[in-house]
Parts: sequence; structure tokens; C-alpha cells
Amino acid sequence: LKNGKRNEAVTLSIRPMLDKIGGALSNGIVGFIALAAGMTGDATAADMTPTNIHVFKICAFYAPLILIVLSLVVFVSKVKITEKMHAQIVDELEAKLASGEIVDDEAQPVEAAEAAAAVGDETPAVKN
Repeated sequence: LKNGKRNEAVTLSIRPMLDKIGGALSNGIVGFIALAAGMTGDATAADMTPTNIHVFKICAFYAPLILIVLSLVVFVSKVKITEKMHAQIVDELEAKLASGEIVDDEAQPVEAAEAAAAVGDETPAVKN
């Protein structure tokens, strides 16, 4: 919608990259929480002090809960898409597609074939 072009190869390559970045970040966060709570080396449950347990609870439960609620508040306050707005976006895209501002990748081969047929450019038959 922003630039009028859609490239499926780019779209489909972004998802695995985001999955890898998300996995790396989550592993880093879990590692940080384990270090902050004193779960290093050969530490066992008996080695956990009340302070370590408190740090673990804050980092693993309460901080993510606060961030989730904050993200929900931001989402609800910023994202305002309704059926009317969706219909307006679809109409805008259809108008751009009809005027030629947006090129439909799937329609290009058909248009090229029609243009070639109009000019009389036919491919020679393959001989066996």
C-alpha cells in the first residue's frame, strides 16, 4: 500500500529472518534471567536464595506481564481499523491497480503475451 509494489520473494524471506531474530532474542533474555537469578554453573534448587527467587519472579513473570499490558494499551490506542476503513483501503488499491499505478505481477505475463500477439511476434514451433 505504501509504495505500490509487492514482491513475494522479499515478503517470504522476511518471515524466516524474523523467526531467527525472535529466537535469538528469547534465548538471550532467558540466559539473562538465569544469570540474574543466580542459576549458573552447577546450581541446584537448594542453592536458590529468597532474593534469587524474587529476582526470577520479577524478570520472568512480572516484567513480561507489564510489557504485554503496555503493548495492548498501545495497540488499542493506535490501531483503528474498521470495516469502513478496510473497504476504503481496498477501493484505493483497486483504483491504483486499474489506473496502472500498481502493477499486478500475475497479470504481466498475460499482458506480455497479448502485446506479442498484437505485434505478430510468435515463437517458432519446436521441431522434434
